[in-house]
Amino acid sequence: VPLSDMPELQNFFSQMERRGLGASADDVEKLITYVDDLERNFSELMDEVGWLRERVQDLHGKSLQGKIEHLASESQQKIEVAREQLGEVKSQIANGIKNSVEKLKEGSIKTADKIINVLKVRTVLGKLSASLKQTSESLKNSIEKIETIRTEYAEIKKHKQNVHNILNGKAGADEISLDKDKGILARIRNSMEYCNKLAECMERQTNSMTKTVDNLSERAQTYRDMRNEPVQTAVERPKSR
Repeated sequence: VPLSDMPELQNFFSQMERRGLGASADDVEKLITYVDDLERNFSELMDEVGWLRERVQDLHGKSLQGKIEHLASESQQKIEVAREQLGEVKSQIANGIKNSVEKLKEGSIKTADKIINVLKVRTVLGKLSASLKQTSESLKNSIEKIETIRTEYAEIKKHKQNVHNILNGKAGADEISLDKDKGILARIRNSMEYCNKLAECMERQTNSMTKTVDNLSERAQTYRDMRNEPVQTAVERPKSR
């Protein structure tokens, strides 16, 4: 279920505005839009990778199929890791909103700086950004390898044609021109290029949201300063034996 469909949202934003916390509410709304957008993008990525892997079966030769399948599988695994991290961000925001609604109803201004656990969200956003970057790098590497395979494949076809022509007393085959807009390998490469552009866009969105979380954190510290409370820091809990 998208965050924007949460039944608590209307009450949450109403309570925030009533207490003069409109700026923080705006930042939370940006985070909600971001999460919903990335969820749609991840679904699109997974659909595209699924289509791509189906095309692998159209290739001739188990060796060629195996090489391309391995590249597609590597990229899919990285996409799945990043998707799970987005789920963590979503869970943090959803829980923060639900917990805040009741406290805001009670008039607890102290909850204004605890809408979400900004320390944890920022940490997960950092991991998500890194995962999306790794996804993009994996896709770029796969695209380069596919181009190499396409070139080698064309050379093999040319060599086989030359042998065939010589055995049949014909002249050598003309240079085979690689048409980058046709063929199964070209379609797979184009699909990976699309996935790469989408992953890069998602990484930029994530970096932008990190700044939004920083704004929430700075505003929360302002509230704490007004109440003469200490700076919030991450506490490392002792490991259980």
